[in-house]
Amino acid sequence: MAARARDGSGTNVTWTFADATGWTQHAPGVGGLMLATAYHRASRRIFVNATETLHIYDVDGDSWSQAPGFRYKPYWPRCTGSDRTAAIDPRRGLFWSVGSKMVLVWDIASGKAVTDDWKTTGGGDYTNEAKVMPTYPAQLFESGGGDIYDASAPGFDYDSASDELVAWPNRGAPYALDLDAKTWSAGSATGAPESKNSGGTYGRWRYAREYNVFILVNSVDENVHFYKHTEGCGPARP
Repeated sequence: MAARARDGSGTNVTWTFADATGWTQHAPGVGGLMLATAYHRASRRIFVNATETLHIYDVDGDSWSQAPGFRYKPYWPRCTGSDRTAAIDPRRGLFWSVGSKMVLVWDIASGKAVTDDWKTTGGGDYTNEAKVMPTYPAQLFESGGGDIYDASAPGFDYDSASDELVAWPNRGAPYALDLDAKTWSAGSATGAPESKNSGGTYGRWRYAREYNVFILVNSVDENVHFYKHTEGCGPARP
């Protein structure tokens, strides 16, 4: 997916970049802005959560598909919205999309939403009551993680060293989700900045496995920030 340099508008053009060959254009996909995307290395597919839909790009096949049913219940209106951020939990094969009062957990192997299996504790209360009640009571979802899910496009990525999802809700302390205990806990807020982008952080919060550190690019006018979630360096290079 790309945005035009001349005006910033979104397009449905798909590109990849390789050091040896530079940029290569591929099959057109989903258009628009504020798309929550994540790459699943095991299947070599990119998952894209748009405002009301979930799209999947097969890198090897250079083809797009759309997960069925996303404009109908039980996914609608529950899984609608914008300003979200996505990440892959590779150990469990899950695609997560969170932010702006929404959470979606998608099981990659079975091809279905499993959000209801991920009721968590800690991290503030969450409910989608305002979106689904009283018309769609079966879609009501209440859980922990509200400080993250309610934030506009929070920083959100998977930490392979701790096997946790670590989120930054645009200010203050990051939160880590213990994926076995399904419990959120707050980290240190010392030295934490505040997002300079009113829309949120999006993909500017990323985990660097080689150094076991999170990197935050918050503004073009300030230094890059680093957050250590666990002690130690990353895996040794071959």
